Amino acid sequence: MEIESYVDGITGTAEQEEARETAIRRISVALEEQYPGCEVNAFGSYAERLHLPDGDIDLTLNCPGSYIWENATMELVGEYLASAGVVKNVEYVLGARIPVIKFTDSQTDIDVDLSFNNREPLLHVPLVQQYVHEMPALRPLVMVLKTLFSEKELNKGSTGGLGSYPLVP
Repeated sequence: MEIESYVDGITGTAEQEEARETAIRRISVALEEQYPGCEVNAFGSYAERLHLPDGDIDLTLNCPGSYIWENATMELVGEYLASAGVVKNVEYVLGARIPVIKFTDSQTDIDVDLSFNNREPLLHVPLVQQYVHEMPALRPLVMVLKTLFSEKELNKGSTGGLGSYPLVP
């Protein structure tokens, strides 16, 4: 009971969830207008409903066919979003295994990581949702662990910590 009450207390409010949806919608509209035929998809802890209220949103811009995103092209995406006033605080992590643009939605102040043609994580979302549905104790356990890791600054895989992905079986 105590853990469930704790998890209820750290779960985002309806207003926070609406702000997240607003950020996704704003970014998606901007990118899908600029890159016709492409689609923005959410994945990771937000899409799986295992996010903390202050967690970022993971998005991927998926384009049909064999469109190749090179570093210079990715930088153009970040510059476009910033110049359109959609995002601020743009950072490029282009040397990573999965290159990412990190930024903050300018209206909601929510942090977002944008990857490109990163389709594999989209397959995990329904699987994790199924696990959460079939194992009711999983969501509270993951949320408590994520909070603990966050408080101890051990929640970033990029800095040697443990991201949320390995927490789900």
